[in-house]
Amino acid sequence: MWKIIGLYLEVLFILGIPLVLMGENSSVLASRPFILLFGGIYCTLVLYHYKAHPSHIGLTRRNFRRALGYLITPSLSIIALTLAILCSVSDSTRAWLIGTDPLTTTSLWTRIALYMLASAPIQEFIFRGYFTYRMERILKNNYWTITLSVLVFTIAHVPFHSPIMLLVALTMGITYIFNYQEYRNLLAITISHAVVGAVLIMVRNFYLPY
Repeated sequence: MWKIIGLYLEVLFILGIPLVLMGENSSVLASRPFILLFGGIYCTLVLYHYKAHPSHIGLTRRNFRRALGYLITPSLSIIALTLAILCSVSDSTRAWLIGTDPLTTTSLWTRIALYMLASAPIQEFIFRGYFTYRMERILKNNYWTITLSVLVFTIAHVPFHSPIMLLVALTMGITYIFNYQEYRNLLAITISHAVVGAVLIMVRNFYLPY
């Protein structure tokens, strides 16, 4: 019981409080790379404390090709669906679907590079490598592990006020948790996450330049 309470407190600490702050203050949302970094450091320290082996959280080359192969179709499909939706609606609806992002960078390519090389890897380390790993060992109920993993990942994207982003997060969150449990390879999921996110950043920039 105490372990479950501790897990929920971790979710509140790593996700809940930052989400509230980001939702109320755009400058906090713009500072999310530092929040992600802090969360990544915390998760690393906890995993080190519990002596979690890298392969247990998916940091391995094992099953990489199979995991990545499984992700190609859903990754391309969600990109195609997003493009189809955004191309078929009015400008005002499109702006509502895309939402807001106060984060500023010197260029589009800098933003994409930071996302692919830092944001996506840290997100996957936290949401799959840490939270899912902890849920599996504490909850010992695969149904609740899958449900909470998807919910946590989807809710993390709420501060952007972007329905299209929530659709992508929900769809890929479901895809990633099943892929993670089947193949236990974090690198494959990170590559999919980075590519999907980078394409959507370019799509957003096309319609609403940063």
